[in-house]
Amino acid sequence: MKEIRGMEAVRYAERQGIIFDADEAHMLRAEGALLGRRATLLDIDDLFAEKLGTCYDPTDLFPGDENFELLVARYGDGWIYVPVEGDRPEVEERVVLRMFRGFLGEEEPFCGGDILDLAATYNPRLGDTGFHKSASTNLLFHAALRLVDKGLLEDVADRRPLPDGATKSYGNRRFYLLADVEVSLVGVLCDSCAEEFAGSSASLHRECARRLRHALAEAGRS
Repeated sequence: MKEIRGMEAVRYAERQGIIFDADEAHMLRAEGALLGRRATLLDIDDLFAEKLGTCYDPTDLFPGDENFELLVARYGDGWIYVPVEGDRPEVEERVVLRMFRGFLGEEEPFCGGDILDLAATYNPRLGDTGFHKSASTNLLFHAALRLVDKGLLEDVADRRPLPDGATKSYGNRRFYLLADVEVSLVGVLCDSCAEEFAGSSASLHRECARRLRHALAEAGRS
């Protein structure tokens, strides 16, 4: 397992454009030590109700906000963490690759996108990572980064500034499956048919289509 803890995790998350995770087990151990008994999440709810007049929400913890500062003041910063690798990082990478390759078999195939949106939609199973299941998104994100380093995925940074109506991607980047077959169209398509490939469909000469099928078959066998 690899992780980043404390305020360094906050700084790392800000640099990467991701969200840190909250280790509630750490909070409960600290709260239990203060209370002199086993603590539950109800005790943290009671703390928030007493101090802030609100409920504890692990998705609403941002540096500088009163929710975040209350927890740091009471428990220190050890509950803040970013999971980087689980117990079996190679499994996490296989899950990500399998998810991305599965996109190509969809009725409307595509080759990637925002890892947060993809994980929420396809809910890939990581199995036992050693972390709480809430860590899955960050584990998938870091697995994708390692696959980029290995040349199996590519990442494309968000445009800056973002176009009107666009939303920021998780980690300020999108991931895409690299093509694994290269087909040269030199000598295959005429100039007119080659221009057709700029759109979503192509109207080809019969002879150009025949040569393209042959070129694709040859590339698939190589």
